Amino acid sequence: MRILFAGGGTGGHLIPAINIASKLKDKLEDAEFLFVGIKGGMEKAIVEKNGFRIEEIEVVGLRRNLSGMLDFSKKIMRAYAQADKVVRGFGPEIVIGTGGYVSAPVVLAGKRRRARVLIQEQNVYPGLATRFLARFADRICLAFEDSKKYFKSVRNTVVTGNPLRNDLVLPKGNGFLHDFGLNPGKKVLFITGGSRGAKSLNEAITDFIRQGHLPDDWQVLWQTGQDKHKQIADQLKDVEFSGVRLPFIDSMPKAYATADLLVCRAGAMTLSELLVLGLPAILVPYPYATANHQMKNALDLKRRGAVEVIADSKAKSAEFVDLLTDLISDDKRRARLSEKSQRLGNERGAEIITEEIIKLI
Repeated sequence: MRILFAGGGTGGHLIPAINIASKLKDKLEDAEFLFVGIKGGMEKAIVEKNGFRIEEIEVVGLRRNLSGMLDFSKKIMRAYAQADKVVRGFGPEIVIGTGGYVSAPVVLAGKRRRARVLIQEQNVYPGLATRFLARFADRICLAFEDSKKYFKSVRNTVVTGNPLRNDLVLPKGNGFLHDFGLNPGKKVLFITGGSRGAKSLNEAITDFIRQGHLPDDWQVLWQTGQDKHKQIADQLKDVEFSGVRLPFIDSMPKAYATADLLVCRAGAMTLSELLVLGLPAILVPYPYATANHQMKNALDLKRRGAVEVIADSKAKSAEFVDLLTDLISDDKRRARLSEKSQRLGNERGAEIITEEIIKLI
């Protein structure tokens, strides 16, 4: 059995593919796996680190202006020819697309070569690749129920949840607090703008601490991003407060296990993780995400009472300070968010998606 994965450009598209492949590897001992990524992109190192093979093709993103569309139309045919060569050489029985521009030429080449096609969409509002490829898919796996309204004319959708890592859920306990050098006697405010950090979140939390809003019984665990770490240290060198600032956190499950409140972006995989964990959170969606999908993700959960949301443009405002202060001081409000988020959580996403894949084989 040969299974081909196409998805990349960002971790939000690549990591779901890796999580699905890892689950399939446990179930199908004789299966062969191959990933297709963007030449010179971030995919190669991550895929190989996880023990899978990868081929690269040349793909460019679609810039939404005339020159960008002309450039895309010229280069997409070259990408398709390269994808077709990979597909012919590997001979997959099934092609799995998880989004990003690399998925389109690979899925189309697979369909032409009579492979079955499964598409996995992470966001509430489907990406351009998913909307385009839906007509060619034998199955479309959706992370959120609200996504179904965008596929009214398509019958082969199934709501599965996002495919999460196997080690996501860890027991709460002092052990992980000690691992990070945190105080077991204080609650933890966990701030992360992703592996590279987020400028607006970092500035907002810096101001929050400098202005003395962090209570004595709270501490911060703060993933700043490598290139922003020193600047934050300089800005807070004269301020006394409890907590740990790290450029990068290797184990997010351990960090989640310490957290009493989370401030973060609203990427689809992050949201699926915090729902499963029942973490109360303030979401500050990345304002430049394609089609504003982070805000759409966040508002869908806000409508269900599972999170609080504030626009990136208001991260340094009094509104943010008031919201964060209120959540820090109100145990019952955090508990309500936790209860409602956990109701929406689905930790079986990878399992359900692999079941759908096996049905197509």
